Amino acid sequence: MNSEGSKISKGKILIADPILDEVYFRRGVILLSDHTEEGTIGFVLNKQIDLKIGEAIEELSEIDMPVYLGGPVSKDSIYYIHTLGNLIEDSFPITDKLFFGGHFDTLKELIIKGKVKEDQVRFFLGYSGWAPGQLEQELKSEAWIVSKMKSKYVFNASKNLWHDALIDMGKEYALIANFPDDPSMN
Repeated sequence: MNSEGSKISKGKILIADPILDEVYFRRGVILLSDHTEEGTIGFVLNKQIDLKIGEAIEELSEIDMPVYLGGPVSKDSIYYIHTLGNLIEDSFPITDKLFFGGHFDTLKELIIKGKVKEDQVRFFLGYSGWAPGQLEQELKSEAWIVSKMKSKYVFNASKNLWHDALIDMGKEYALIANFPDDPSMN
């Protein structure tokens, strides 16, 4: 099945095929934050874990923002995407309004001063990464559907993001969106 804008590039999303049963990616929606000849990096948007940023970062102990499981790589590190642009020095643009990383001390200071809202930053434990050509091979095996990213997916994502992102792609994807969690129970 051809997907919307099937070319892989930063700022697009990957939607897991309904039969992809890998623990990190099952019914996952991944924002691609970088794609070069050296590989691809992204963050799973719809896997919130039972951890708040204040529990992970001592200086932010009073902050109750959620943390998401970004993927299986570097699971002992916190990463973040945000809409703060030039307020966070050395941020990398993903789109014209969405950025990855930058000086964490600056972000911490802005959060402590109450100048950053929950809908401006999202924290991840680990990330998703692919070696050169690996993601292209996974696309050939139809493990993923590539689609355009909508801002609502990043900061206002519902628990049904996988379903909602497929529905947003149009009626030809509705059947996939309604594929049962366990087809053997159908």
